[in-house]
Amino acid sequence: MVKGGRVSIDNCLSTTIWISPWLQAKESGFVTTEMNVSLKGSKICQLLYKSSKQWNESIVRDIFNLIDANNMLAVPINLRDTSNSWSWILEKKRKFTVRSVYCSIRGEVVGENEIYGVFWNKLRNLHIPLDICSFLREGGSGFLPTAYSLAGKRVFINERCQVCNRMSESAGHLVRTNDGLNFRDWCRSWLYELKGEEAELVAIISWRHWINRNNIVWGKQGDNTVNTINTVSQHILAWKSARLRSSIHGELRVGKDEGNNFWRCPTASFVKTKVDVARFEAEGKIRVGCVLRDEHGVIIQAM
Repeated sequence: MVKGGRVSIDNCLSTTIWISPWLQAKESGFVTTEMNVSLKGSKICQLLYKSSKQWNESIVRDIFNLIDANNMLAVPINLRDTSNSWSWILEKKRKFTVRSVYCSIRGEVVGENEIYGVFWNKLRNLHIPLDICSFLREGGSGFLPTAYSLAGKRVFINERCQVCNRMSESAGHLVRTNDGLNFRDWCRSWLYELKGEEAELVAIISWRHWINRNNIVWGKQGDNTVNTINTVSQHILAWKSARLRSSIHGELRVGKDEGNNFWRCPTASFVKTKVDVARFEAEGKIRVGCVLRDEHGVIIQAM
């Protein structure tokens, strides 16, 4: 909230200079110049000409540092005598939305008033499965659960990469960015250079590399390079085949609403069951849970 909330200056008599976040800079809305004791409680109106609502540039530049002065002089002053209001600089329309906060937390704010940058738009335009797209989004936002990112959340595990057993594990190391790029910069490099199927191929290989890493971490056998590429090729063929909407002899045409990623109520006089299973190999046990709903979506039974 501190990052995006700003006071829109309408009534200069009520807004204090050093307390309120009224500067429209994307880094911070607060004045950074050290406050002189004699100026404590000063209002914005004291920085304006008395005869008009215009900035007194000589006073502003005499009191504040260069960055604050430039940010102040860029703030528009409403000539109407109305009460102050709040604006949200993370949206182009200056209105608060939960979506903009979520995007900001995920690192999708790449510039002032720009929620969806070029990088994220290119990522969304890739024709890849949703789970692979989610993997790239998490990696680009710094949320992949590598040893490095877990340490940042005070979850300390063996920092050595389980694949190579030589270097510390980070998202950049997993994709072999020898030039020091982080995961997002690495994705940006091939998203901008490659187009169409080439970019999609790199995305799926990256995801398969992450799956291979997880298999090794959990004590399973990892694939070599040849097997990984073969698996990726099969995955691409299966994905493209599933996306074909034209009718193929001997197969059913994909319906308009098939594949939509949301739950629907069953038809009248029917019930629908959702089942989930968890397996605990160490204990040799499994757990099963299910929910039964009627045609109105009301839960009939759960276990």
